[in-house]
Amino acid sequence: MKNQFFQLSTFLLLLAIGVVSCGDANSSNKNETLNSMQQKDAVVNIANAAFTYGLPLVLLDITQSQLVPFSDTKRPLLNTFLNKHQFPSSSDTSVVRPNADTYYSIAWLNLTGGPLLMTLPETDSNYFQMPMLDGFTNVFQSPGTRTYQTQGGTYVITGTNESIAPQNVADTINAVAHYKCNTDMSWVLGRFEVDNSEDSITVRKLQRQLRLKPLGKRIDYQNPVYDYGSSKPNDVVKGMDINTFFNRMNALLINNPPTEADSTIVASMKKIGVGAGLTFNSANFPKVENILNKIPSMKMSFYQKITASSTPISDTCNWTVNLDTLMGNYGTNYDLRAVIAYAGLGANTVEDAVYYSNYKDTNNDQLNSNYNYKLTFDGGSPPVDAFWSLTMYNEDGYFVENSIDRYAVGHGAPFHYDGPDSILTIYVQSEPPTDQTYYNNWLPSPAGSKTDFNVMLRAYWPEDAILDAHWTPPNIVRTDAN
Repeated sequence: MKNQFFQLSTFLLLLAIGVVSCGDANSSNKNETLNSMQQKDAVVNIANAAFTYGLPLVLLDITQSQLVPFSDTKRPLLNTFLNKHQFPSSSDTSVVRPNADTYYSIAWLNLTGGPLLMTLPETDSNYFQMPMLDGFTNVFQSPGTRTYQTQGGTYVITGTNESIAPQNVADTINAVAHYKCNTDMSWVLGRFEVDNSEDSITVRKLQRQLRLKPLGKRIDYQNPVYDYGSSKPNDVVKGMDINTFFNRMNALLINNPPTEADSTIVASMKKIGVGAGLTFNSANFPKVENILNKIPSMKMSFYQKITASSTPISDTCNWTVNLDTLMGNYGTNYDLRAVIAYAGLGANTVEDAVYYSNYKDTNNDQLNSNYNYKLTFDGGSPPVDAFWSLTMYNEDGYFVENSIDRYAVGHGAPFHYDGPDSILTIYVQSEPPTDQTYYNNWLPSPAGSKTDFNVMLRAYWPEDAILDAHWTPPNIVRTDAN
């Protein structure tokens, strides 16, 4: 699926803001000149585009501030791997749409102090991926099983300061490779597949071998601490006034500069005081100040609607998916980048993983805990070179509490298959299947009163059948009421 939906949605939002702008203009001063009205609309449109451009950067900064523990009151533990030795729970709201397939090994890099050396372990048969995101959530490298980097070794990582990043720096220490990040903030979002308790022990040993250290003498890095509070990152942005958002964005742009491809929007944003080291003040635009302050709330609410109402794959399939090759490497498609940052910050490239989402059953009714559902893979499991999973989320994109704390099914406990054709049926319901043979095929929905939910099917290292859209997941069929 390409980006027409995102482009149309953004156009409608711009239209809505434009209507509000003109309406306020008419009510406040009917004698304004056409030039004045055009200037007002231009300010609103530039601010709207600037918010879209900067949203991933600000969301990444909020997430970093909330996830990185502080070693003291001044400096968090940056440039250090933070290993998760268990899956997230239903009470974890730090990352939208987490998975229950892998243990995370996360590192927040600050490259202002110089190059870093990253050491990865030899992983043998354990599937892993180590996508590395820049400050705008582009995946600039992804060492791992898919890229056949399983022998371990040391990698040189550099940021924006080219004077400390000679082209042959990797050769000087016999490094596997030299990875250049366009920004000084980087998020390494490593994942190791975990199937069972024995696998858990092996993965923990691998995680302990991960290393980050400076290349040569350590140069102190600049790390201003910004306290966003503990609310969910999307809610933090939604509650911001436009001055707070843009001035935090301006500070972040100093060490996380736009690329040359962004020159057009950079020049446009500077006209209203948005850019590296600049100061934005909505009071400089009194005729549209009220409209400007609505942008964070309005845009974030709109992204929520987009996430919940994406265009299905077809008239006969309620699953949605984005197979755009720009996923994870967005270029100048700022609309797509912002929507993905809202819906699932840190998304992989499609080569690493494809995400199918579904909110409705075959009757186009919202999935709800009052009912039982099933998915039948009668044509075989998803075609992947690694593994796949089906995960349940609440309306905000977090795990839902259930009786056995099972948030996903897929590659862990073995499924029960039916017949010579190995037909697989997944049961999505609050109570376990009557036939205990299918217990491992059960994805529990919330118990008790009516609760809406949605599901995501992840396909890790997808085969061409998925990437070429020749394969789609089976529809979700409602069977009966609880």
